[in-house]
Amino acid sequence: MITKSNPTIKTINCIYLTGEFMKYNIIIFLLLLNILLLISIINFSVNAKATNNNEKKLEAKNHDCKILNYYPETIYPKLNKTISSKVDYYLKNFKKNAKNSPIPESFQFTLYIFYETYTYKDYLSYVFHIEEFTGGAHPNHELFTINYNIKENKFITIEDLKDKDPNILEELSKTSRTMLKENKNINSLSMLYEGTTPTIENFSNFVFTKKLNSFELSFISTSVVPTIFTN
Repeated sequence: MITKSNPTIKTINCIYLTGEFMKYNIIIFLLLLNILLLISIINFSVNAKATNNNEKKLEAKNHDCKILNYYPETIYPKLNKTISSKVDYYLKNFKKNAKNSPIPESFQFTLYIFYETYTYKDYLSYVFHIEEFTGGAHPNHELFTINYNIKENKFITIEDLKDKDPNILEELSKTSRTMLKENKNINSLSMLYEGTTPTIENFSNFVFTKKLNSFELSFISTSVVPTIFTN
């Protein structure tokens, strides 16, 4: 079973950002379902090795399980520690779920983690895409972002932006709804409105990027549209 990935990207105008807190464009990514294969686990060993000077690859495979995780290795120890901690969390959770789930015949349990890197001035940003299958009708998908100010050696979160502008969640909610309503793949307004309610959770995933000097928001597809599968 493979899901199709058809990301839709649109640009809208809005204010905000960290650091200088200047005006930026906001590019909202509606992330439809990512690359999928199927996964499984029992007894296996995991090896983490550097694939180049700034990336690590964590890979394991046997008859029942496949793990393929990529994550960045930077020159900032504080950032590396947080990235490793997040990757370890998903790995441990995957092992736990796999041990407690019967493996269907001809299936594998799988865990895939991939990332994208963005830079803007003093900001280093990452989007991590997680796909886990430990039984059920389809794999589970999650994403998370990390934003790091390399000059001040600190992380930037949506809470930081909200401290500078208490109205930011309401503004992001309004503009994202307006834009996403135009997307033909969205046929459930109730899910759209729920997924764009002005909460920290809904707008916690963002990055800073050189492209159009922008602030980009990421939504997992199932938060704003029903899950769609193809055989």
